[in-house]
Amino acid sequence: YDRNMRQSWEKELELRGRNIRLMETVAKQDGTGFYLLYLFRDKGRNFLQLDRYNPAGNVQDSVTLVDFGGFFTTPEDQSFRSDDDKKLVLLVAEQQTKIRAIGIDLEKMELLYDIEMEPDKFFFNDDFMQAEVTNEGDLFFVIERDNFRSKRKEHKYEVQTFRAADRQIGAFDVPMGDSLTYDIYFRYDNFNNQLVAGGLYTTKDFNRADGYYWLKIDPKNPTAARPKFTPFPTTLIRNIEGKKFNKKNPGINELSVRDLVLRQDGGGLIITEKNRQLERRSNASRTQV
Repeated sequence: YDRNMRQSWEKELELRGRNIRLMETVAKQDGTGFYLLYLFRDKGRNFLQLDRYNPAGNVQDSVTLVDFGGFFTTPEDQSFRSDDDKKLVLLVAEQQTKIRAIGIDLEKMELLYDIEMEPDKFFFNDDFMQAEVTNEGDLFFVIERDNFRSKRKEHKYEVQTFRAADRQIGAFDVPMGDSLTYDIYFRYDNFNNQLVAGGLYTTKDFNRADGYYWLKIDPKNPTAARPKFTPFPTTLIRNIEGKKFNKKNPGINELSVRDLVLRQDGGGLIITEKNRQLERRSNASRTQV
């Protein structure tokens, strides 16, 4: 596409093997090319492939990173990138209780690590919250625990860590006091070397958020981390909710955290979005948008 977002050219890329499954496309930040990460099948085995292309779509380098063998079931997967887009971690869950974390150095076109994690009392679809990757390739694997009204005082985040340089595995907990999480977003601050999170909290139910909180975690001293809670001003709630404003239980509903903007002083901005659900009714059907 050109600068006016009009298509200027297209090219068909020839990928290796059969049964191609595209996992991730990463553009270089300096505009000198892009990477394709994909699965392919050959002679009954599944392989993870990384190809590097120039801006014209010509392949410059190619490497097979992992031989998965045969899958008994179709695995679930999610990928996470570092801020500089040079490191990538692919999470593969063939079983819900185990996670395979594959770290990749895109710039060097090589495998950083291939490890398996099996947290206690863990089910991927229910407990996994998010993963963050540093510019060095270190992994933070975030698990949500006890985010229920009946277990409000036990609510916490369990963070499992893996350092790429020395392959050291660690873990720590982040207690959430007596508040429940309405929504949360984690990011690693490479400038200040800390894991941060911005979120919305509630103290009674999940119908509305009571306020927001900010959390800073020093990986060298994670037990000192405590979230700082700030309730929404009543005037803000009234302006956003309008006629739906509830005097007895003020809060903002249908709100989600979309992103965090980090500042060099260690602070940041929490970007939220109001999600409205609309219904279009007719005699034949009801459609939700």
